[in-house]
Amino acid sequence: MVDLDAATYPGADATSDGVLRLAAEYQIAAKFLADQGRKGEPISLAPCRFVTLHAIELYLNAFLLMKGIEHKTIRALGHDLSARAERAEEAGLVFRRGTLSHLKDKSNREYLASRYSPEFPATLPQINRLTATLNDVARKVRAFTAPQPGKPVTNGGPPGKARLAKKNWKRVPFDTEELDESQALIKIFRKRGRVVATVTRYEWFEPDGHEHTGYADLATSEPRPANEIIALFKKVSASVAIDSDDLWDAAWGQLG
Repeated sequence: MVDLDAATYPGADATSDGVLRLAAEYQIAAKFLADQGRKGEPISLAPCRFVTLHAIELYLNAFLLMKGIEHKTIRALGHDLSARAERAEEAGLVFRRGTLSHLKDKSNREYLASRYSPEFPATLPQINRLTATLNDVARKVRAFTAPQPGKPVTNGGPPGKARLAKKNWKRVPFDTEELDESQALIKIFRKRGRVVATVTRYEWFEPDGHEHTGYADLATSEPRPANEIIALFKKVSASVAIDSDDLWDAAWGQLG
């Protein structure tokens, strides 16, 4: 077996931001492949499972790189999501109980089954459990990349001239209720004279404490100052609904 030198290993010079963007592309592909699944044919979801697992792996890689862990160390983990989850926990990433249990469960050999087995063991998690794990990992990792309110970041301008990051936000009607599973909706409105916002997105619920009977459903956060919510989503995909145009601060970016 050829031991590739770090300088020639694909992705050896990749930045955490580059790996994060790659993970997001795989997440988009996973959503598309999930829609191609055929009822009663588990094998039709094999590509979705594989791509979803790879997206999870890439998000965890991006986080570990953010924390200063070397590429060589990450490569040594192979495709072991359990080992990655442990390293990410040690570095400060906090998972939901269901997500952590899923990532650390080695009994079903999910990665290998998704790649090579035409018959899927009954022990494999449901596809919505796998999707919920990806969405949770993606949100948690992206949260670490979100700039703090007012914090300057460089955008390729002249050295020493930092400026605030600008973002184009997708605007939707204020009464929007239907969401994609991977999308978050920020609603901005006025409450007791203050401009506040809530976040609505799919969350994973386990009412009986067992992940295999859990389900994904929409959940809405408590209102918080709008500027705090916007700051959390500076580098995370989200749609925005505002109760009136005067509530939008131009410093937050362009509202389309």
